[in-house]
Amino acid sequence: MSEVAKAAGVTRQLLYFHFDSRTALLVELGRLIDVQARTPQLQATIDAAPDAVEALRTAVLVQATIKPKLYGVAASLELLRPVDEGAAAACREREDARLARCRAVIDRLAADGRLAPEWTPSTAAELFWSMTSLRAWEDLVRRAGWTGTEWARRTTSALEATLVAQDNEHSLLGSAGGHT
Repeated sequence: MSEVAKAAGVTRQLLYFHFDSRTALLVELGRLIDVQARTPQLQATIDAAPDAVEALRTAVLVQATIKPKLYGVAASLELLRPVDEGAAAACREREDARLARCRAVIDRLAADGRLAPEWTPSTAAELFWSMTSLRAWEDLVRRAGWTGTEWARRTTSALEATLVAQDNEHSLLGSAGGHT
């Protein structure tokens, strides 16, 4: 906290007046970065996608844009999570919100009849959420050396191959649906 106060040009006492702990400071910093990185315009690109498959692609690109900006704070909160309830709560809040956004994309895929038949919307959303997690991004980009572009392309490709009904499956589902 001393280093943060010094860098901010304020006293440690003033910093503690606003943030009672380093976790509180990290949580608020994470929220600020998230608001700045995940702008309504950026988030709207997912909703404005012309179809569900494009929404899936766009959602991965949004994650690829946001992850590098949030990485430091999010990774710090993840490290504190086992020993700090404030950090654990912030991580749960962030991940619950991300899972809900993943579920919205998957629900659109299901509504369009494009969700592969072996998946339920819940299990598909969980896979999408897991594959676009901070940990998955960190392992592949920071540790394995993939570029952010490679991560987005390969993650999108894997998600599409796994979750999106192939054209013949989609056609069969569509024609079966028309006869019931």
